[in-house]
Amino acid sequence: MVAVLKRSASWCLHVVALVVGRVQTEVVARRHGGGRLWVLDLDNTLADTWPSFLGEHPSERARLAGLEPLAGMIEATHHAARREGAGTVVLSHRAIRHWGVTRSWLRRHGITLRWWELVLVDSPADKVAHLRRWCSAGCDVVYWDDLTHGTERGREERYDAVIAAVAALPLVHHGVEEIAAVVAVADPGRSERVAALLEEVGLGADGGRSGGR
Repeated sequence: MVAVLKRSASWCLHVVALVVGRVQTEVVARRHGGGRLWVLDLDNTLADTWPSFLGEHPSERARLAGLEPLAGMIEATHHAARREGAGTVVLSHRAIRHWGVTRSWLRRHGITLRWWELVLVDSPADKVAHLRRWCSAGCDVVYWDDLTHGTERGREERYDAVIAAVAALPLVHHGVEEIAAVVAVADPGRSERVAALLEEVGLGADGGRSGGR
């Protein structure tokens, strides 16, 4: 019975996420159609997320609330967009139940968003439909997203199918290499610390910077 209730609750949250996401996407399309729109991933783009998987936390909410910003990225993306007068949206692969803690984290680090500007999706692939809608509305989209995963397991892998779908859209995508370049300038010692951290937990290092979502 408990398992059935959990499945039902998960399905309901999935439906809620779909409905809310569609409404948010339409509001963004109407407000920013014909203008510049910066779309920003969160985990391992704005937030330094993957190291958090290597430790223990009292809850998933506590883990998310305790993330550190990824050095230089908020300034290079959100703040840069605001200086040029562009719209900004955070588009993240996170469960809808974490919308509140996510918005609080963003506010704490200088990113204040209206409700329609924080869009959470159930998988990285789900991001493509939102991006396609904004492009079709005439938005000049600048998209920052590493689209990788797995560094916390010692191996960085890319979401190749998603990257290919994004590449087919009329937008500018800044991926893992561009993010790494920003971080290297803001925090030159990061690569050595990453290698040491992975060695410490017995995973080794592959030279990558972060596995994102």
